[in-house]
Amino acid sequence: MKKRLLAALMLASPLFANMASLLIMPTDATVVAGVYVGSSTVLSRVKVESTNANLDGRIDDIDDTALFGGGYLGLQNKHYRFSVSYDIDGNDNLELQRLLINFDYRIGVQGGFRPMAGFGVGASTSRYSMDARKIKQDKGAIAVRGGVEYFIDSHSSLEFLAEYTYMLDSGGDSFYSDDEFTDYDITSQHSIMFRVGYSFTF
Repeated sequence: MKKRLLAALMLASPLFANMASLLIMPTDATVVAGVYVGSSTVLSRVKVESTNANLDGRIDDIDDTALFGGGYLGLQNKHYRFSVSYDIDGNDNLELQRLLINFDYRIGVQGGFRPMAGFGVGASTSRYSMDARKIKQDKGAIAVRGGVEYFIDSHSSLEFLAEYTYMLDSGGDSFYSDDEFTDYDITSQHSIMFRVGYSFTF
């Protein structure tokens, strides 16, 4: 009985795998890549805890706007796209990097402008300097975006998007010395981005 059940599962598994792949991404999916640039405003609040009374309890707000750029690679069909993206901004006071898994959906038929919206989840890395110290923090990230796509031809398009990212809370970055312990923690961080992108399939 066990052998018959095992044989049946072996015969059925390719069928189930094929059905699952069709549900995840239809057969008309193609490989897509893209690049994008824009303006990024990163708002961060840093809390300091220290055995040094001059530092302990201090709260610093960082608000910086700069250019950013990135790219993505994934699969898409006429309406939706799955991709992995990476981008980095050039803020002077705080550098933010994001690595996201994304889902985007385009509404309507291809041709001219059409609305699009999407979201991404992943990780972010923040680097900043404070009190002559180089500080790095890794956090989870959730992004939502919306805008329009402009259809150039069957293989390329332009995207005009606004994007909001919220970074999840995490532990701080700590520094030790013989007579001092100091912890820097970004207790609140989010970014607002306006980006223009170019995508192409191959």
